[in-house]
Amino acid sequence: DKTGTITQGQMTIESLWTLDQKNQTVKKFEEQSTRDKLMLQVLSYCNNNKGATEQAMTDFISQYNYKVDISDRVIEHEYSSDYKRMTVIRSNASEDDLTSYSKGAGEVLLPLCDTLYDSEAGSTKKLTKTVRQEILNTIEDYASKGLRVLLLAVRNFDLNHKVGDRELDEQNLTF
Repeated sequence: DKTGTITQGQMTIESLWTLDQKNQTVKKFEEQSTRDKLMLQVLSYCNNNKGATEQAMTDFISQYNYKVDISDRVIEHEYSSDYKRMTVIRSNASEDDLTSYSKGAGEVLLPLCDTLYDSEAGSTKKLTKTVRQEILNTIEDYASKGLRVLLLAVRNFDLNHKVGDRELDEQNLTF
């Protein structure tokens, strides 16, 4: 709720939107699925706890025993007003791979996504034009209500991935 930044000097997370559960108020959110866990991980790892938006993310994740975690970062592609997104790549020592966690403006991050996480199937599937348009329509609807909208995405890499090229690190993401 970015209007809260003006009136109260702080921002809060009001709702979460996913393809399968649509609009879910924060009060009703429960970490029940892999998708829910991934959302909390993005909010935890792709966060430096700076500014109103990241403070709102920190306040939200703390309710689920998550905290801002900057350990195991291999690289951080910082948020900037030019890119309107941030990506952190972390090492998963227990799984022998790397995972990227991204957040950003929907109109900027969505074109970098080519798959979506299907929580019912427990796997990813192709992000179709129809679903892409549904997501864009939802982003526009939320924004028209004065809400700041962030899209969250992830991607797994094997350990051979050469980290550091932002363009390569932020392609083929999963919404």
